[in-house]
Amino acid sequence: MLQTLRDKTTGWVAVLVVGALAIPFAFVGIENYANPSSADYVAKVGDIEIGRADFQRRLENYVQQSQQMMGESFQRSLVDTPEARRQLLDRMIDEALYRNAAQELGMVVPPARLRQEIQGIPSLQVAGQFSPELYRQLLQSQGLTATGLEELLMRDIEASLLPQGIASSAFVSAGYVDSFLKLRDQKRSFSYVELVEPELTTVPSDVDLKAYFDENVERYRSEEQVSIEYVEIAPGQIPVSEDVSDETLRERYAGAGRRFVEAEQRLTSHILVRVPANSDADVERAALEKAEAIALQVDSQGAVFQDIARERSEDPGSKGSGGDLGWLERGFTDAAFEDALFAMESGSISAPVKSAEGWHIIQLREVRDEVAKPFESVRDELRTEYLSSERDRLSDESAGRLVDLLLKDPTSLAQTAQDLGLELKTAGPFSRSGGSDPVTQDRKIQDAAFSTGVLDDRLVSDTIELADSRRIALRLTEHLPSQLREFEDVRVQVMAELSETRRAELARTQAEAELAQLTSGSSTLESIAEAGGTELKTADAVGRNAFTVDPALLREAFKLSIPSGQTVPVRAMVELGGARFGLIDLASVQEGDPSTVPQAERDALRTQIATAVGEAEAQALAEALRQRTEIELAEDTL
Repeated sequence: MLQTLRDKTTGWVAVLVVGALAIPFAFVGIENYANPSSADYVAKVGDIEIGRADFQRRLENYVQQSQQMMGESFQRSLVDTPEARRQLLDRMIDEALYRNAAQELGMVVPPARLRQEIQGIPSLQVAGQFSPELYRQLLQSQGLTATGLEELLMRDIEASLLPQGIASSAFVSAGYVDSFLKLRDQKRSFSYVELVEPELTTVPSDVDLKAYFDENVERYRSEEQVSIEYVEIAPGQIPVSEDVSDETLRERYAGAGRRFVEAEQRLTSHILVRVPANSDADVERAALEKAEAIALQVDSQGAVFQDIARERSEDPGSKGSGGDLGWLERGFTDAAFEDALFAMESGSISAPVKSAEGWHIIQLREVRDEVAKPFESVRDELRTEYLSSERDRLSDESAGRLVDLLLKDPTSLAQTAQDLGLELKTAGPFSRSGGSDPVTQDRKIQDAAFSTGVLDDRLVSDTIELADSRRIALRLTEHLPSQLREFEDVRVQVMAELSETRRAELARTQAEAELAQLTSGSSTLESIAEAGGTELKTADAVGRNAFTVDPALLREAFKLSIPSGQTVPVRAMVELGGARFGLIDLASVQEGDPSTVPQAERDALRTQIATAVGEAEAQALAEALRQRTEIELAEDTL
C-alpha cells in the first residue's frame, strides 16, 4: 500500500508526507506506536530510547529489501552482518538527534497543514476528491485513529525537517561545476610496465607453517553447520485420478470465456505521413494536405498501393515491404487507427486517419472472421490443465493440514509426516552457504535452518515455499558450532596461503627496488621491460573510465601529482593484487574543457553536486549533534 502511495504521489510536499509515512510504516511497523513501548532498548539518545523491537523491525525490512534487489543471489549472511546492524543503528541515532534538535529550535508541523497534505495524496482520492472511506480503511488496517496518525507523522517529519532544510539550501556555483568538469574530463598520458610475478625458491618449513597458523588461527575456523530433517509437499508428486469425464472438461470449456476464440484479424497495409509531437497548426495542416494528396494518388486509375507506400510512406518499419503490417487484431494498435480499420470493408482504402504518429492511409486487404475452437480440438489441453489444477488443489489442502499439525506440535516432525503420509527426509550437515544436498542449496532453506526459532529454540520452521512450488517444513537434528581446526587438518591450506603471502612480499620488494632504480635514473621502463621479458605499454590521453588499462593502474595514474615541467616524469609503483605489481611514468595531464559540456548536462550535474553537498552538510550536523548529546549504546542487544 505504501509503495503505491509513493509511486502515485508527486510534488515535494507530498513526497515529504509520504516519505514520513514510509519511515514508521515500512521500517518500524505502525503497530509499534499503537502499543506501549518496551523498556528494552539498543540505544538511548538524550531522552529518546531506540527500542530493540523498533531496531529489529527496521533490520528485517532492510533484509527484505535486499532480498528483493538481489533475487536468487540473496544470502542473509551477506547482508545481515555486524557492520550492517551498526550502520542501521547509526541511522536511527541520527534520526533521533535531528528530532531533538528540531524540537529545541521550536520547529513544528501544523496539524491542519498535515491533514491538508494527507487529503491531497492521490491514493486516498476518488475522482480527484479525498475519500474518507479510503482514509478510514487505511487507519483501520493499521489500528490507528486519525489523531494518532497525525501525531505519528508529525513526530517523524520532525526528524526530517533539519536535514531536508540543510540539503535543500546547498549552493553550487558555476565555477565549482567548471572545476569539477576539468577534473572529471581530465586526460592523462603515461607509460607503464606490469612486472613479472616472482617464484619462490624455497618451500616454507614446518616451523614457518606452524608459526603462520598460530598467528592467523581464527582464519582456520570451521564453518558452523547444521543437519536437518524435513517433509516436503510437491504438487508434481501428488497422485491424481487420471479418469476425467467429458462433462467435467466441457464445464471448463464453457467457463473459459473467450480463451478458445480466435479473434477477428485483418490483413493491413498503410502509408504514414509523420507529424512530430507538439507540432504547431501549420505543420499539422501541411501533413494533412500531404496525406490527402497521397490518398488521391492511391485512388487514381492504375495506381498501386504498395508502390506508393515504398515511395512516400514515412514508416521505416513497413515502407520497404510496401506498407505491409500483417494480420492485426483489436487491442494492438492506436485506438483511432483501430477504429478506422475495423469499420472498413475488405479491399477498401481509407481517407487519412490521424493517430499519435501522424496521418495514415489504410488499406484493408483481407478479413479473417472470429472463430471459436471446437471442444474436441482443445480436449487434451483442458484435461492436462484439469489434472494440474487438481494437483495444486490437493497440494494446497496438504499444505493447510501441515500448518495445522505444526501449530499443534511445533517441536516434532515425525508424527506430522506420518499423519500426512509424507516421507521424513534428512539433509546435511551444511553451512550457511549450503551443502551438497540439492535442497540445502536453496537460500530459503539455508535461512530457515539458521533462523533463531529453528537453531536456538529447536522448533519446526514455518512452511517454506520454494520456486518450484514445493512446500517444506524442517527441523534441526544436529548443530555443529564453528570451532578451531587442528593444524594438521589445514596444513595444505596454510602452505598455500603462506607461500602466496611470501610471494607477494618478494614481489613488493623487487618492485620497490625497480622503482628506486627508475627514480634514480639508473634504469628506464624500457630496460625494466626488456630485462623482465615483458611489454612496455603506453596510454595516450586516456580518461578516468578507460577500459584499455588495468583499473588499478588507471586509478593510480589519476592519483599522481601533475608534472611541473620537469624532465623526469612522475613515477609510481602500483599494487595490482596478490604478487602482481606495476610501474608507471606519468608524462602529461590535459584538463577537461567545461565549454564543451552542454548546458542541460551542466544543470543536471550542478543539481547532483548540490544534493551531495547538502547530504554531506546534513551528516556534518549529525556529527556535531553527537558531540553535544549523551548517547548510550546497548551493544549486547544488537
